[in-house]
Amino acid sequence: MNWTSDPELQQMFLTELEERSGRLLEGARAMQRGEADDELAGAMLREGHTIKGTSRVMGFEALSRTGQLIEQLWRSIQHGDMEPHAELGEALEAVALAIPGAVNADPTGGTDALAKAIAMLTNVGGHQGDAEAAAVGSPSPAGAVPEAPPQRVAEPRDGEAPAPVPAVSEPVVPGPVVPESPEVPQAVEPAEITQSDEGPAGSGDVIPLRPDVAMPVAAPSRPRFAAEDERAELGGLVGAVESWAAEQTMAVNAGKLYRLINEIAGIRNELDSLRDLLPADHPAIGGAAGLSEAIVELQHDALGLAAIPLSGMTNSLPQLVRYLAKKLDKDVRFELVSDDDIAVDRQVIDTISDPVRQLIVNAIRHGIEPPQTRTKIGKPQTGSLSMTAAVKDRRLEIVITDDGAGVDWETVRTEAIQQGLYPADGGVDVDGLRAVLFAEGFSTVTPSDLGGDGRGLSTVAAAVEALFGRIKLESTAGVGATVSITVPTSRALQRVVLVEEAGSKWGLPEAVVDEVLPARDAAVDWSSPSRTIEWQGRALPVVPFGELTGAATAGDPTEVVIMSHRLGEFAFTAERVIGTREVAVKELGPLLSGPSHISGAALLGGGDVVLVLDAGRLFDRLSVETRSESPRARVLVVDDSLGARAVVSGALASSGFTTSVASSVAEALEILGTEGADAVVVDFSMPQEDGIALVDEVRANYSNLPVVMLSGVATPEDQARAKEAGVDAFFEKADFREGALADTLRKMLDVKRNTG
Repeated sequence: MNWTSDPELQQMFLTELEERSGRLLEGARAMQRGEADDELAGAMLREGHTIKGTSRVMGFEALSRTGQLIEQLWRSIQHGDMEPHAELGEALEAVALAIPGAVNADPTGGTDALAKAIAMLTNVGGHQGDAEAAAVGSPSPAGAVPEAPPQRVAEPRDGEAPAPVPAVSEPVVPGPVVPESPEVPQAVEPAEITQSDEGPAGSGDVIPLRPDVAMPVAAPSRPRFAAEDERAELGGLVGAVESWAAEQTMAVNAGKLYRLINEIAGIRNELDSLRDLLPADHPAIGGAAGLSEAIVELQHDALGLAAIPLSGMTNSLPQLVRYLAKKLDKDVRFELVSDDDIAVDRQVIDTISDPVRQLIVNAIRHGIEPPQTRTKIGKPQTGSLSMTAAVKDRRLEIVITDDGAGVDWETVRTEAIQQGLYPADGGVDVDGLRAVLFAEGFSTVTPSDLGGDGRGLSTVAAAVEALFGRIKLESTAGVGATVSITVPTSRALQRVVLVEEAGSKWGLPEAVVDEVLPARDAAVDWSSPSRTIEWQGRALPVVPFGELTGAATAGDPTEVVIMSHRLGEFAFTAERVIGTREVAVKELGPLLSGPSHISGAALLGGGDVVLVLDAGRLFDRLSVETRSESPRARVLVVDDSLGARAVVSGALASSGFTTSVASSVAEALEILGTEGADAVVVDFSMPQEDGIALVDEVRANYSNLPVVMLSGVATPEDQARAKEAGVDAFFEKADFREGALADTLRKMLDVKRNTG
């Protein structure tokens, strides 16, 4: 998401850039005429400094680095470290001309024209060292190991732009922000935001390192073991080596680091699974418990390596508020309350940085009134805006509050009715209207107002929920608004509430689960057409878990789960709630993905798999219609892997099929004989008898039954043998066609129905 897509803000930023780049252009041409002096150099470096700071505040890192390079170059000229000449002036002219066009480009990468101009300036200026830290490209952080960078970019040929950094699936953890000067403040104090003539950059500018650059990482501390007491016998040699290693820094590849975190989580889950199998009095229980504690400590240390200070995101917010307040002729007092030692997974900070900026922008643009308006209605002339950030129980909680106009719910209702998003006969139901506010494209702003395109809140919510987080808005018209964001501190690991239904396990993000109640104590009204449950004085819709997800339901429900989402609240009954676990969630492969309420899968240990659910899509299913009068086609999934059976059957259930599972050819034939099926999905490789043996039996006894085979190891010869046996479709498990398995089954079943 890029909050700078707001047309008014983008135009405001572009206008300023055009003015400043125009002055840079004049300076560059003056240099070509031989008229560059100390006064001109001072004026130009200030233009570069302001472009650097303003661009960073607005989220344009490429332009910020460009401004820094211009500032450094003109400062070198002012100090006599570099001689101005015509060729350098031509390069500066090319950069000045390319700056405005980068507003409509990727904020991080800029444009090809800007990259080409930067390359020209770098080559002509002989300013390579500083340019690498500021130009469009990858800076080299102090302490990184230059001999073995995680990724290299080819040098450009003459006249070519530098090659763009290739997209990587393994981002490299960046280091902490690098201060430009010793004047960078160490903490952000609550401050009165005044309409000063100074640029938004101030003396506290920081330069964020690029995500594709290795960071220097200090070796983490670890628990002390008893054997370490024997070091004295070695004359301190072992301690000396460890001291040397602990004081060094090295480049760390983030992809490998996150894989390590996932592997540690897998080992932890496997150990927990083994411990559950041991009797309480088994002699290995004590040792397993100690090992589990050591693994938890190791996991904590690994997560610490992937964390960066939250201040990297919050440091620029006072400047952003000052900049917007000045541009919009508003008085705003901004207070930032955050613990100095908060560090969060870099992936989390990257994801929520733009949403937080968007909410700050919304509060100033649409919430806080102009001074004259506030005075008329009896409010202080200066508006109040605050942000608090804290970590509680491994969750980052951010609260943004303003004392502005708040949400006019009647206006929201009127506009929602006109856009067909709210019933015409519905009253001012704040809960229902709150969900509309987050709908994609919804906006109460007219074209003549200072407003965006209506995508702000929906994209903020999407970003938060991509982290399995939660967003909540509370507002009273005329009083102000509060937006709360809760996200896990780690993207690599997620805490989920495990639900078991008919032998399958499902996971719900912990952030969306409000309460779990015993079914016997829940006041569920099944006789009501809407099916409701009374909870905290409110009637919530309730639905059986199997009906909501497409999973089979085997026994009576024992518990009721209350869920809250920005779209509303609802409940479901479940066969069993196991508890909360920390898991490493993986996305489903394209073959099984598609429109679905399943967001991923995670290993629990012992080959067990949990399917993680998307709360928003579950609510959509509840809102549209979860009950169907027509029978669902039954698909038999045959695979010797417990995890593969769970993932394939769960994905198909979410796509509208009823599923049965079998682990062998014999079990599959028994199910076909007793329960029947409308189609079969079978794995090629299974012990004792492979999938083709099942196909032979199916063709001999159920000639027109559609059969799909999956494989991750089959050779072309194996596939040919499968098709000869009568397989209707064959898929590699790594097939990249989205939702291809479910689509193929639907087409096969349609043909079967039409042909009788």
